[in-house]
Amino acid sequence: MNIYVLSVIEGQEWVLPRQADDYQLFSTLCGRKQTQWHPPRMEILREHDDGTLRQYSDFPWLGEHVLILRAKASKLLRPTLEPYGEFLPLPADEPISLFNVTTVIDALDEERSKIVRFDDGGVMVIESLVLRADAIGGTEIFKLPERADGVRISDIYLQETIVRRIGELGLKG
Repeated sequence: MNIYVLSVIEGQEWVLPRQADDYQLFSTLCGRKQTQWHPPRMEILREHDDGTLRQYSDFPWLGEHVLILRAKASKLLRPTLEPYGEFLPLPADEPISLFNVTTVIDALDEERSKIVRFDDGGVMVIESLVLRADAIGGTEIFKLPERADGVRISDIYLQETIVRRIGELGLKG
């Protein structure tokens, strides 16, 4: 079983909240459905500081814990992703969505992973990750449980099947 995490491609487009205070919103999703979604206004960074164009991406980058999709990616992946979370609209100069992963699986193999803990025993950082395949099963996209205080935010984990599907659909990023 191959598991992947989201990662930035050097030079690719980014998407950022227009207001710096809105970054916190993306750290507080915690794998829960958003019943009262108040989306922040976003800006897609298409150019580097020197004015050269960034590489186009169907998944503009915000972080390992957040999956942002342009309209094409959202339309093509909706049937695959919807069982594992919800699509939330984000206002920008073109249609983009946040895919809020609400499938949380306690798949961390704590004995084989290298973990730095808080004094209370909670997970601060996972330095070397080992996941339990039996806990994941056929789940294609998921998060690990997070601390309620938002100190440790889970990356998004994807099975090889979904990564392969993204490539087959011709999506970039």
